[in-house]
Amino acid sequence: MIKKPTIQAGNFDSVMHPAKAGQPATLTIRLKVRLLARDPKVAATPHRSSLVRAEHFEATEDAAKARSGTVYDANDNPFRCISWTRSC
Repeated sequence: MIKKPTIQAGNFDSVMHPAKAGQPATLTIRLKVRLLARDPKVAATPHRSSLVRAEHFEATEDAAKARSGTVYDANDNPFRCISWTRSC
């Protein structure tokens, strides 16, 4: 028996459909993701994994004008990064 077939949270939604004769149960999970266009020229905050970051979109398609630098993921792994363009 499913007590709560639907869960809606700030970062995901889920729906559980119980099994039927000849059909297995299914669980659908929908993650809510926001991609941040990080500005690679802004220095990392004291806690690199903090989501408070400056965002930047390069106005032109000219790769030579794009900003570049190092950004860190949630595990503090460094990655080389260039600015996103408006067409991304």
